[in-house]
Amino acid sequence: MRRQIILTCAAVVLLAASSGWSQAKWFDGSIKLALRAAADQGKPVLAVFYSAKSAACKRADARVFRKPEFSQAAEGWIIVREDVKRTPGLTQDYELTALPTTVFMFPNGDVIGRYVGTRTLEEYTRAVSRAKTVVELVGVDPTKLSTEQCDTLLDALFAFEAFPGVVSALEPRVKAGLPDAARQRREQVILGASMGRVGDAKSGAEFLGKALPGVEVAPAPDEAVRAVSLLALFRFIEPAYDVPIGLSADEEFAGLIAPLDRDPESLVRAVDELAGIARDGVPEGIDGAAAGKTLLRAGNPARAAEALRSALMAGVPDERVEVDLSLALASALVASGDPVGAVQLVDQLLTRYPKTDRAAEALCIGALACAKSGDEVRYLWIVDSLHEFHEDTLWYRLAYMAKQLLKSL
Repeated sequence: MRRQIILTCAAVVLLAASSGWSQAKWFDGSIKLALRAAADQGKPVLAVFYSAKSAACKRADARVFRKPEFSQAAEGWIIVREDVKRTPGLTQDYELTALPTTVFMFPNGDVIGRYVGTRTLEEYTRAVSRAKTVVELVGVDPTKLSTEQCDTLLDALFAFEAFPGVVSALEPRVKAGLPDAARQRREQVILGASMGRVGDAKSGAEFLGKALPGVEVAPAPDEAVRAVSLLALFRFIEPAYDVPIGLSADEEFAGLIAPLDRDPESLVRAVDELAGIARDGVPEGIDGAAAGKTLLRAGNPARAAEALRSALMAGVPDERVEVDLSLALASALVASGDPVGAVQLVDQLLTRYPKTDRAAEALCIGALACAKSGDEVRYLWIVDSLHEFHEDTLWYRLAYMAKQLLKSL
């Protein structure tokens, strides 16, 4: 009898462990019913869209949703999950691109932000904390927010890339005027760039212009946007979000704002660095190599090529730096309309350093340059070389698709 009781208890434990989603108090019903309950109770919603057959969703269940830390973080929220395979239309309604996707919503159903794919438990709990901050502060009169509250809200909104919320939070504050001049300027910069992100580049340029004396601010030219798109598509610059607002001085275009990290401080640094380059060329404290990479990321490959070429001519300390700057220069030449020069540079680099661990990247740049210049024979030869020696790399796939990707731009 005792053995039977033990076996029965073990079976119950195993059943609970295998069922998934067991730790948190999940809403018993669909997302539509959860939103109705949220509106009635005035509670925000945390919705997880998943598929029972998805390995990634199963990992998220085991690593995050069964943990007590997740339940504690989501206290006060209506948490609901929906299997997208069982409920038609969810993918389109919530613009789902990968599973699992977690969507944070206000009680009225408006989206605060989302997390796509699998994340760590720490990242999830941090995201819930940020979403709570948005819920608590977004309804407060922005002019009444303390500096600390404003910074906390901005950090949360930037983490979710919720730039309409950034504009709503900062525009009343900037228009009312802040007593601290440095703070007023900082918020003007963030507001102006965020306006560009939401499609109002004209108003954004006006606010940025007030914060950047000596610099001309205007919507970025189309060629700069195309250059950034090309370089990012082929991974020649690190992923960054760009603001379609350009900075110039004396009618010479410096570049568009492209902060590398998604946080307010990175944005302000990127604007100030680009403004300094626009005004003074290369400001004190920034070497030619760093300025060249900044200009490249900002969609000004012609000026980037000048700075990078000067940095190479001035001498480099070792092979690693030379390869890095040479590849940046080659990609700048491709984007600025000199693909033949890029091919020559790649040839020279691989002749000098045939065993470099960045050979596949160099060949990819060469393939793109040949595709742009119409050198079909050499393009096919490079793609064949990548297929033979670097088939399992991203660079081979990008080179193989170069002509189609160029058409997409």
